[in-house]
Amino acid sequence: MKIFEFMVRLHSDDSIASTGKGLSSCKRIVEMHGGSIGAESASGKRSTFYFTLPIIDKL
Repeated sequence: MKIFEFMVRLHSDDSIASTGKGLSSCKRIVEMHGGSIGAESASGKRSTFYFTLPIIDKL
């Protein structure tokens, strides 16, 4: 998904302060732990972000 790419802003105006680093950082952290991340959205509606992490047995 494009929203998880580094330094990508999906809005063109400057009314929303953003660097484009936040979601790409989340993706990198989740994937480093063997998980996945995604989002669901519809135009004009709120977005839902989700992630999964594997269950790790205790040592």
